[in-house]
Amino acid sequence: MAHSPLVLGIDQTENVMDENIDETQSVHKENEQQALIQTSHLESKEKTPFYVYFLTAFAAIGGFLFGYDTGVISGAMILIKEEFKLSSFWQELIVSVTIGAAILGALLGGFLNQRLGRKPLLVASAMVFTIGAVVMGVAYSREILLIGRLTVGFGIGKFYQVLKFYEFISNYKRKAR
Repeated sequence: MAHSPLVLGIDQTENVMDENIDETQSVHKENEQQALIQTSHLESKEKTPFYVYFLTAFAAIGGFLFGYDTGVISGAMILIKEEFKLSSFWQELIVSVTIGAAILGALLGGFLNQRLGRKPLLVASAMVFTIGAVVMGVAYSREILLIGRLTVGFGIGKFYQVLKFYEFISNYKRKAR
Protein backbone atom coordinates (compact mmCIF):
# COMPACT_ATOMS: atom_id res chain seq x y z
CA MET A 1 0.00 0.00 0.00
CA ALA A 2 2.95 2.27 0.39
CA HIS A 3 3.33 2.38 -3.35
CA SER A 4 -0.19 3.66 -3.96
CA PRO A 5 0.23 7.11 -2.40
CA LEU A 6 3.57 7.53 -4.20
CA VAL A 7 2.02 6.66 -7.56
CA LEU A 8 -0.87 9.02 -6.86
CA GLY A 9 1.61 11.74 -5.99
CA ILE A 10 3.43 11.31 -9.29
CA ASP A 11 0.18 11.28 -11.23
CA GLN A 12 -0.97 14.42 -9.44
CA THR A 13 2.33 16.16 -10.22
CA GLU A 14 2.08 15.25 -13.92
CA ASN A 15 -1.47 16.59 -14.03
CA VAL A 16 -0.33 19.85 -12.44
CA MET A 17 2.50 20.12 -14.97
CA ASP A 18 0.08 19.38 -17.84
CA GLU A 19 -2.29 22.05 -16.52
CA ASN A 20 0.57 24.57 -16.36
CA ILE A 21 1.60 23.78 -19.94
CA ASP A 22 -2.01 24.05 -21.14
CA GLU A 23 -2.40 27.33 -19.25
CA THR A 24 0.81 28.72 -20.79
CA GLN A 25 -0.30 27.70 -24.28
CA SER A 26 -3.73 29.28 -23.85
CA VAL A 27 -2.18 32.53 -22.58
CA HIS A 28 0.17 32.52 -25.59
CA LYS A 29 -2.77 31.96 -27.95
CA GLU A 30 -4.71 34.78 -26.30
CA ASN A 31 -1.73 37.11 -26.74
CA GLU A 32 -1.49 36.15 -30.42
CA GLN A 33 -5.20 36.73 -30.88
CA GLN A 34 -4.99 40.15 -29.21
CA ALA A 35 -2.07 41.10 -31.47
CA LEU A 36 -4.01 40.01 -34.56
CA ILE A 37 -7.08 41.94 -33.44
CA GLN A 38 -5.02 45.08 -32.86
CA THR A 39 -3.27 44.70 -36.23
CA SER A 40 -6.52 44.16 -38.13
CA HIS A 41 -8.09 47.05 -36.22
CA LEU A 42 -5.23 49.33 -37.33
CA GLU A 43 -5.54 48.12 -40.92
CA SER A 44 -9.28 48.71 -40.95
CA LYS A 45 -8.76 52.29 -39.76
CA GLU A 46 -6.70 53.06 -42.86
CA LYS A 47 -8.64 55.20 -45.30
CA THR A 48 -9.46 53.54 -48.60
CA PRO A 49 -7.82 55.51 -51.40
CA PHE A 50 -10.04 57.23 -53.95
CA TYR A 51 -8.59 55.25 -56.86
CA VAL A 52 -9.97 52.02 -55.35
CA TYR A 53 -13.48 53.44 -55.60
CA PHE A 54 -12.70 54.78 -59.07
CA LEU A 55 -11.51 51.37 -60.28
CA THR A 56 -14.46 49.63 -58.66
CA ALA A 57 -16.83 51.90 -60.56
CA PHE A 58 -15.03 51.18 -63.84
CA ALA A 59 -15.09 47.43 -63.14
CA ALA A 60 -18.83 47.61 -62.55
CA ILE A 61 -19.32 49.56 -65.78
CA GLY A 62 -17.13 47.05 -67.65
CA GLY A 63 -19.21 44.14 -66.43
CA PHE A 64 -22.36 46.02 -67.27
CA LEU A 65 -21.24 46.63 -70.87
CA PHE A 66 -21.28 42.99 -71.92
CA GLY A 67 -24.59 42.17 -70.27
CA TYR A 68 -26.28 45.31 -71.49
CA ASP A 69 -24.97 44.92 -75.02
CA THR A 70 -26.06 41.27 -75.20
CA GLY A 71 -29.50 42.05 -73.81
CA VAL A 72 -30.08 45.04 -76.05
CA ILE A 73 -29.03 43.31 -79.27
CA SER A 74 -31.26 40.34 -78.45
CA GLY A 75 -34.29 42.57 -78.01
CA ALA A 76 -33.41 44.89 -80.88
CA MET A 77 -32.77 42.06 -83.32
CA ILE A 78 -36.48 41.82 -84.06
CA LEU A 79 -36.53 45.39 -85.41
CA ILE A 80 -33.02 45.23 -86.91
CA LYS A 81 -33.93 42.07 -88.84
CA GLU A 82 -36.82 43.84 -90.53
CA GLU A 83 -34.98 47.15 -91.07
CA PHE A 84 -31.88 45.64 -92.70
CA LYS A 85 -33.62 42.55 -94.15
CA LEU A 86 -31.20 40.17 -92.43
CA SER A 87 -30.94 36.45 -93.11
CA SER A 88 -30.34 34.03 -90.25
CA PHE A 89 -26.62 34.08 -91.04
CA TRP A 90 -26.41 37.87 -90.76
CA GLN A 91 -28.42 37.85 -87.53
CA GLU A 92 -26.00 35.36 -85.99
CA LEU A 93 -23.01 37.28 -87.31
CA ILE A 94 -24.19 40.63 -85.92
CA VAL A 95 -24.92 39.13 -82.50
CA SER A 96 -21.77 37.05 -82.15
CA VAL A 97 -19.15 39.31 -83.77
CA THR A 98 -18.97 41.44 -80.63
CA ILE A 99 -17.92 38.51 -78.46
CA GLY A 100 -15.33 37.37 -80.99
CA ALA A 101 -13.95 40.89 -81.31
CA ALA A 102 -13.83 41.17 -77.52
CA ILE A 103 -11.63 38.08 -77.37
CA LEU A 104 -9.27 39.58 -79.96
CA GLY A 105 -9.40 42.95 -78.17
CA ALA A 106 -8.40 41.33 -74.89
CA LEU A 107 -5.49 39.56 -76.57
CA LEU A 108 -4.37 42.77 -78.24
CA GLY A 109 -5.00 44.66 -74.99
CA GLY A 110 -2.07 42.94 -73.25
CA PHE A 111 0.35 44.16 -75.89
CA LEU A 112 -1.12 47.66 -75.93
CA ASN A 113 -1.17 47.76 -72.14
CA GLN A 114 2.55 47.14 -72.13
CA ARG A 115 3.21 49.76 -74.84
CA LEU A 116 0.82 52.55 -73.85
CA GLY A 117 0.19 51.97 -70.15
CA ARG A 118 -2.97 51.13 -68.24
CA LYS A 119 -4.58 54.55 -67.93
CA PRO A 120 -4.21 55.62 -71.58
CA LEU A 121 -5.50 52.23 -72.71
CA LEU A 122 -8.52 52.56 -70.43
CA VAL A 123 -9.37 55.91 -71.99
CA ALA A 124 -8.70 54.57 -75.50
CA SER A 125 -10.95 51.56 -74.84
CA ALA A 126 -13.78 53.83 -73.73
CA MET A 127 -13.32 55.96 -76.86
CA VAL A 128 -13.30 52.88 -79.13
CA PHE A 129 -16.49 51.67 -77.47
CA THR A 130 -18.10 55.09 -77.93
CA ILE A 131 -17.07 55.26 -81.60
CA GLY A 132 -18.56 51.79 -82.14
CA ALA A 133 -21.81 52.86 -80.50
CA VAL A 134 -22.02 55.94 -82.73
CA VAL A 135 -21.32 53.83 -85.84
CA MET A 136 -24.10 51.43 -84.86
CA GLY A 137 -26.43 54.37 -84.24
CA VAL A 138 -25.92 55.87 -87.69
CA ALA A 139 -25.65 52.57 -89.58
CA TYR A 140 -27.58 52.60 -92.84
CA SER A 141 -26.59 49.09 -93.98
CA ARG A 142 -25.91 45.74 -92.41
CA GLU A 143 -22.20 46.03 -93.21
CA ILE A 144 -21.88 49.31 -91.30
CA LEU A 145 -23.84 47.80 -88.41
CA LEU A 146 -21.41 44.87 -88.41
CA ILE A 147 -18.43 47.27 -88.33
CA GLY A 148 -19.99 49.07 -85.37
CA ARG A 149 -20.52 45.78 -83.52
CA LEU A 150 -16.91 44.79 -84.26
CA THR A 151 -15.62 48.11 -82.95
CA VAL A 152 -17.68 47.83 -79.77
CA GLY A 153 -16.31 44.31 -79.25
CA PHE A 154 -12.70 45.51 -79.50
CA GLY A 155 -13.44 48.27 -77.01
CA ILE A 156 -15.04 45.90 -74.53
CA GLY A 157 -12.22 43.35 -74.84
CA LYS A 158 -9.46 45.88 -74.26
CA PHE A 159 -11.45 47.40 -71.39
CA TYR A 160 -11.83 44.02 -69.69
CA GLN A 161 -8.14 43.19 -70.10
CA VAL A 162 -7.08 46.45 -68.46
CA LEU A 163 -9.61 46.04 -65.65
CA LYS A 164 -8.36 42.54 -64.86
CA PHE A 165 -4.82 43.88 -64.72
CA TYR A 166 -5.93 46.65 -62.33
CA GLU A 167 -7.70 44.05 -60.20
CA PHE A 168 -4.51 41.96 -60.05
CA ILE A 169 -2.40 44.98 -59.09
CA SER A 170 -4.80 46.13 -56.36
CA ASN A 171 -4.98 42.63 -54.85
CA TYR A 172 -1.20 42.36 -54.96
CA LYS A 173 -0.73 45.72 -53.21
CA ARG A 174 -3.34 44.88 -50.60
CA LYS A 175 -1.71 41.52 -49.80
CA ALA A 176 1.72 43.15 -49.62
CA ARG A 177 0.67 45.35 -46.68
